[in-house]
Amino acid sequence: MVIINALLIRYGTRHMIGGLKYVNAGAAVGLAAIIYTNHRKIWQIDMVRKDGDPQSAQSHDSIKDITIHPRRTMYELGSR
Repeated sequence: MVIINALLIRYGTRHMIGGLKYVNAGAAVGLAAIIYTNHRKIWQIDMVRKDGDPQSAQSHDSIKDITIHPRRTMYELGSR
């Protein structure tokens, strides 16, 4: 965003219109990548919690630095 704004200030809107579609496509790909990696981490944490064994988290390389505390989910607690 900083680079785009700097280019916009430097060259104005007339020269930036042609490249804006590529910037938007790149931003969409980047956003999809961030969503995918976060989804994988959250899914792995959820699977470890469902197993009830926090030590099994050691087998997952991507979540070794995350402390997982076994606790009941909102579904298990029911709505209050």
